[in-house]
Amino acid sequence: MNFILLKVSTLLLSLFLFLWIFSLVRRRKLMEEYSFLWITIAGVFLGLSFFHPLIDRVAYWLGITYGPTALFLFFNVVTVFILIHFSIQLSDHKTKKRILAQEVALLQDQVKELSQRLGDVE
Repeated sequence: MNFILLKVSTLLLSLFLFLWIFSLVRRRKLMEEYSFLWITIAGVFLGLSFFHPLIDRVAYWLGITYGPTALFLFFNVVTVFILIHFSIQLSDHKTKKRILAQEVALLQDQVKELSQRLGDVE
């Protein structure tokens, strides 16, 4: 009975994740490039909910005696990779924002200088 409950609950959670990601993309809360990552993760979870013995086999190959522990390890590794990916993107955006602010300041200075020249000419 517990095995069936586990299978149904993981199936429902995976389907919920799929629907939630599609809803976020449709409402333009999540960009398509990021949705691919989350849809892939939801697909892996969905696959694992159908092929529960696969979790035990992977755990055995990793030297883990309890299958769900391998799944927990997988979740943690995926989370670390996602965090690193978003940290890289945040750093890139911060650098671009700084460069853009500097360029705007230079352009404002040029506009001020040109308006002063035009004021002197008239």
